[in-house]
Amino acid sequence: MMFVINNPFSMTSDVGFETITSLAHYAFEATERLTELNTSSARSLLENTVSNTRALMNVKTPEDLLSFPSELSKPLISQSLDYTRDFCDITFKNNEELLALLDREMVSFKKNFSSSFDKFMKASPLNSDVSAAASKSLIAVTNSVCESMAKTAQQLSDMANANHAAIASSVSATRSKKAA
Repeated sequence: MMFVINNPFSMTSDVGFETITSLAHYAFEATERLTELNTSSARSLLENTVSNTRALMNVKTPEDLLSFPSELSKPLISQSLDYTRDFCDITFKNNEELLALLDREMVSFKKNFSSSFDKFMKASPLNSDVSAAASKSLIAVTNSVCESMAKTAQQLSDMANANHAAIASSVSATRSKKAA
C-alpha cells in the first residue's frame, strides 16, 4: 500500500524548515560578529593595560603619579563607548534582518494558508457556508492582529534605531569638542 503525501502540507514543512534554517543562519552570523567584537575589545584592553603598566613603571615623580589616573581613563572611556556603539550596531542589524525574515514568512504563510483553506472549503460538504464564513472572519481578524503587531514591532525598532543614532551623534560631537 502506498501513501500519498498531501502537497500543501509537505510544502508547509519545507517552508518551515527553510525558515528555521534562515533563523539559525542569522543567529550564527550575529554570534560571529559579537565574538569578533569581544575578541577585538579584549585584545585592545590588553594592549592598553600593557601600555599603562609600562607608563606607570616609568613614573619618576609624585606629580607624574598624581596626573597618571586621568590619563588612564581617557582611552578606557573611548573604548567603552566604541564597544557599546558597535554592540548596538550588531544588535540592531540582526533585529532588522530577523524582522524582515519574519515579515516575509508571515506574508508567505498567509498566502499559503488562505489558498489551502479555500481548497478545503471547496471540498467540504454542503451546508458548511456558515462555518466557512466564521472561519474566514476569524482569519481576517487574526491577520489584522498580526499586521498590527508587525507595525508596532517596526515602530519600536525605528525608535530604538533613532535613539541609537542620536546617542552616536552625541558621542561623536562630544569627542569632536574634546579633540578641539
